[in-house]
Amino acid sequence: VTDPTNGVRATPDTGGPQPEDDDAANRTTFYEQQLAEEQAEANATESIQLSIPHELSVVNIPTSGIEGILFARPIKIVMLDNMQQIVSNLGVGIPWQLTVSLTSSPQGSFVTNSTVDIGSGEATFSDTFFSHPGTYSLQFDITYPTDA
Repeated sequence: VTDPTNGVRATPDTGGPQPEDDDAANRTTFYEQQLAEEQAEANATESIQLSIPHELSVVNIPTSGIEGILFARPIKIVMLDNMQQIVSNLGVGIPWQLTVSLTSSPQGSFVTNSTVDIGSGEATFSDTFFSHPGTYSLQFDITYPTDA
């Protein structure tokens, strides 16, 4: 094979295997190798491990406070699997939602955004307080998806 550029640069005709080379059919050009790597990378999939939600667990709930004042630490609930590990992937595209409601209260109300996303396996109810002093009971329910 004669290099028409006298070694100055490679061209499509001078770079890579040549048809007259003995093993040309078995050789891969740099371009073919690069293309194969890009295609393999594009076809690669990322796997995630999904756990089955088993229970809700209270991480933080206020035990005292002053009526009308935000709780110093927000209410925090986590979703656990049967191995007591946080289930960090809930839902595909649309996050699960958790709703808190009063099951008993003396005379006041519980002020909060009552429904929050369970993002990364945990739900945090911030900006919450009780309107009057007393003992309150709260209930937490998964409200989305409805069949959970």
